[in-house]
Amino acid sequence: SMGIIRNLGYGFAWSTSALFVGKIIAFANIFIILAHLSVYEYGLVELTFSIVATVNLFLLPGLVSTITADLGVERGRGNWGNVKALFFEFFIMALLLGLCAWAILFFGSSFVAHLTGNDLIDRYFKIVAFLFLTAPWRIATTMLATVMVRYADQSFFSVVEEGLKGVLLCVFFFGFERGADGLLFAAVCAQFATIVIFLPRTLSAYRMLSRATEVTREPFWRLLREHRKWSVGASYVGMLVQNMRLWIIKILLGTEAVGMYAFAVGILGHLVSILPLGALITPLIPGLVDKRTELVRLIRASIKLQFAVSLVIAAVFFIGSSTIVSVFFPKYVATMPLLYIIVAPFLFSGIAIPLMPLFSAFKEQKTLFLSNVLRMAIMLTSLPIAI
Repeated sequence: SMGIIRNLGYGFAWSTSALFVGKIIAFANIFIILAHLSVYEYGLVELTFSIVATVNLFLLPGLVSTITADLGVERGRGNWGNVKALFFEFFIMALLLGLCAWAILFFGSSFVAHLTGNDLIDRYFKIVAFLFLTAPWRIATTMLATVMVRYADQSFFSVVEEGLKGVLLCVFFFGFERGADGLLFAAVCAQFATIVIFLPRTLSAYRMLSRATEVTREPFWRLLREHRKWSVGASYVGMLVQNMRLWIIKILLGTEAVGMYAFAVGILGHLVSILPLGALITPLIPGLVDKRTELVRLIRASIKLQFAVSLVIAAVFFIGSSTIVSVFFPKYVATMPLLYIIVAPFLFSGIAIPLMPLFSAFKEQKTLFLSNVLRMAIMLTSLPIAI
């Protein structure tokens, strides 16, 4: 128990530091983006990233959390040879799938642009396609940091990436006078540069694996066995829910409405991230699968902590949000009713946060898949009716 508390305290210190710095940088980036782009352009960028998320299904994104949990379990049991073999199999597969996804989006962009009669689509898709070449390296870096419980690397990777993105936004927006495509260039270049900067830390995290005795590797397709195939299916359905929601709004209300909705959801995301509870408990849960008493204590404490912090944040938000939006983001004042509605489920986010690592650690991805299917069915029927 003391070890868990010590790890949580250590992780909280790093996460809080990263959160403070990251929020300042993120707010600056949001201000630059929303001030520079029109609501229509912002909506178009969000739709572009939704296509990226759809093509990202080729990378089997649901495997990341499952493989990370499996690696954590094997590490907790001291099976370093299994950790090494599983990590390598997943990384090689991610490289091959990333190359396929890049080719599909890069070479298919002209065809889509021709069908829609919009040359911007060709340019935007070709830019963001390169995210698929950097994605496997980004996944490997953050996966090793999580498995080896390196809270500093885990916390500051996104901060460094966001900081570089902010610098590049200024370069592309004001130096090269680019519009929405400048945001896409900044996102791609920032991800590549962050991977390079963290390369020494990644190699350091890998060093313990390199000394492990090699075990027989599995064929690629066996990575999808048992619970892992359900994890992939759950991520597919979850991604479809997210992207179909944007396109339903686009079809029924237009591109500007997508920008408004994305702004509101982005605010919610920043509120949830104020207490990075998920990042703190995700590395610890797999190691406690055989210690149920300690695991239950950890989950109960995390839910209570998240709920208490959420109450405070929600109260501050209701008092000051209208002033902040009207002063800093006047083009998005019309989203205020959305923001007030969206904050309600935020209060109960503490219940949902531990679920993903718990499902992964106990190999219950089939249950997660079924819940995502139910969520998609509810969304497809309720959203058009509500609109």
